[in-house]
Amino acid sequence: MRAMFQIHMLPAAHGDCLLVEYGLQDDVHRMLIDGGVAPTYNTLRPKLLAIPEKQRHLDLVVISHVDADHIEGIVKLLGDAALNLSIREIWFNGLMHLEDRLPLSFGGVQGEYASALIENRKIPWNQANEGQAIHVPAEGPLPCFTLPGGMRLTILSPTLEKMHDMADKWETEVKKAGLVPGHPKEALEHMSRKAKKLLVSFSEGSDEPDVEALIREPYERDGAPANGSSIAFLAEYEGSSVLFGADAHAEVLVESIERLLKVRQLDVLPLDVFKLPHHGSAANLSPRLVELVRPKRVLISTSGAIFEHPDAEAISRIVHSGRDIDLIFNYRSEETVVWDSEKVRQQFGFSTRYPQENGQIVSVDLT
Repeated sequence: MRAMFQIHMLPAAHGDCLLVEYGLQDDVHRMLIDGGVAPTYNTLRPKLLAIPEKQRHLDLVVISHVDADHIEGIVKLLGDAALNLSIREIWFNGLMHLEDRLPLSFGGVQGEYASALIENRKIPWNQANEGQAIHVPAEGPLPCFTLPGGMRLTILSPTLEKMHDMADKWETEVKKAGLVPGHPKEALEHMSRKAKKLLVSFSEGSDEPDVEALIREPYERDGAPANGSSIAFLAEYEGSSVLFGADAHAEVLVESIERLLKVRQLDVLPLDVFKLPHHGSAANLSPRLVELVRPKRVLISTSGAIFEHPDAEAISRIVHSGRDIDLIFNYRSEETVVWDSEKVRQQFGFSTRYPQENGQIVSVDLT
């Protein structure tokens, strides 16, 4: 029986929500990476409900970091008892790891909510690493874990240094919200009293990007501690490989990929799919990172809301590599539609894909 490997990129506004399915037709395994902003759950829930109830199970839920555009939908998922969803394990670097001055992030309040819900539901937490933080060690081999069904995950981010940067920020934000860090019962009560709404608007443009000029723009690295704490990893299954970049810092990904390439005796990392870090921010896609990976398809998850991602400089770095890449967007927005220019596509030899309508799930089949 032929194995399957599919990625479903949900409309998550300016955030990420990725449902991965792999395995055999009569034995499908699933992994969820982030949940987008709260309204994303209105799309994610029906997608999960469509799974027969006896099979409504996730082998792994990854909360890459606690920025609201990644975690809010997960908080709603964990609080939805009526969904009848079982979860084998959650990867999330939460406050409990701060005893070693390890993880977390801007969005600490949502992190408290998620931590409380995980504990309340007694879901195994970072079990793959014996309950410790999911991270890249300073020395030695990169951590690798194999999920049920044979999916192999190699951790590329975060480092302990990046997690240290988040320790004080977590506690500061939680205290500002009137919570005591690390008190699950209080967090659950606070969560029940507070609801957050996000308005997203869309617009279209038609200007053609000047790729040659854009690639000459200097690279300025992302310094946000929250993004630096992101769990990013390489997923490999049945000969296919995907780099899920979360919002990771480019320098951390570069260092980890260079370590991996040295072990594998390769010059570049061949990828079937590269989910761009930080929604295509130019500050998270360095020229060196582009040099080190060779993707066939690039996923860009963003509506352009709030931060107007993806940055034209980042996409220019990708298409200028001349590798016949397929750009796959989950929204048609002012920032993404400019890449639908036939002139620019022909000049640099790339293709584009958009949802027929904004709000639809975009699926990629690696089978």
